Amino acid sequence: MKKSVLLLVALCFNYLCFSQIIFEKGYFIDNQNQKTECYIKNQDWKSNPSKIDYKLTEEGDPMTLTVSEVTEFTIYNSSKFVSTQVEIDRTLNEVSLLTTNKNPVFNEETLFLKVLVEGEKSLYEYIQGNITRYFYGTSAQDAKQLVWKSYKDDQDIIYENNTFRKQLWDDLKCPNFEIGSFLKLSYDKKDLIPLFVEYNKCNNQEVAYIDKHKNRGFFNLNLKPRWMSSSLEIVSSNQDKNVKFDNESDFGFGLEVEYILGLNKNKWAFFIEGVYEHFDTEKTRNDTNAFFGAGGLTTIVSYKNISIPFGVRHYFFLNEKSKIFIDAAYVMNANFSSEVKYETSNNSDLSPMEIKSGSNLAFGFGYKFADKYSVGLNYQTRRNILSSYAAHYTNLNFVSVSLGYTLF
Repeated sequence: MKKSVLLLVALCFNYLCFSQIIFEKGYFIDNQNQKTECYIKNQDWKSNPSKIDYKLTEEGDPMTLTVSEVTEFTIYNSSKFVSTQVEIDRTLNEVSLLTTNKNPVFNEETLFLKVLVEGEKSLYEYIQGNITRYFYGTSAQDAKQLVWKSYKDDQDIIYENNTFRKQLWDDLKCPNFEIGSFLKLSYDKKDLIPLFVEYNKCNNQEVAYIDKHKNRGFFNLNLKPRWMSSSLEIVSSNQDKNVKFDNESDFGFGLEVEYILGLNKNKWAFFIEGVYEHFDTEKTRNDTNAFFGAGGLTTIVSYKNISIPFGVRHYFFLNEKSKIFIDAAYVMNANFSSEVKYETSNNSDLSPMEIKSGSNLAFGFGYKFADKYSVGLNYQTRRNILSSYAAHYTNLNFVSVSLGYTLF
């Protein structure tokens, strides 16, 4: 059973890693100013792309366009990028790499800039790894970088070149603007986007586009009733106490808190869950020695536990409403009123053993529909429920199928 579940999880993971391709409605404009409606692969880029994959129809073959072949592309209700030649400073602002040069070092490059605000004065963003740069201008063709840079003096004291504040104060004129607010600006889109929106409104200019993509995470609360199959084997230094129980099936219940990270199209999440588990069974061995009497030895297990898995989950989107997920978790266990005890026909004095479970791992995969309903298969690795007793080794495994409902 254990090997079959692990093989199934591995095969599903392998399939999903190679099958997830999401193309969404959008368009691109080529260098001849020809607009083409199409389906663009939405990778929810953390770093600005240098090329895009697209299809002319949903069933069509994918094709590729580079940054030099298009002037603009948009994925509806998601993001907009423009291709333009700019002067960019790629100086890293990591403390160990800082120099005494306070001025940017510009190089000319053709890049896809993400449109944050589009109006008479537009704001653009470029991210590549640890580099984040903002650009602004009346169009993408005349966009120039907003300058912010860290540097140090001869005594290794760190300073900031905040030229971007002066650039914006000089170029964005509005009677309502006060210089004090510009001196407080951060080199971050949460400060810059409202400023550009306000500038365009102040000058009676239409704001044609505002990036609405939010990189904010959010919580889900999931109810998860489940069917569980459990198996238990006890191995003792006294071989007469060795016992392998038949598989047991029962129902359990879980309550999960999931935090969806606002990155990479909400594909990653952390979760923590509380699951009630129990395993009540007994088995009699009649082949034990005479010490236990003619009736042999009966092993009785009463196991009650709250398992608390916390881990990471990754979603693979199939379409707008369907997605598949895989997850892995570290599981802590809280036992209560749990013990292993023995009964013999001759009432031999065998003290019960208190169950104390250690931690273990869990792996799972499943399907979720409409961000509301889910079904999942979960496998937990070996759990030693008699970890306090050196003379005993136990192997308790749980495999479960859960049905999930997201409250919010």
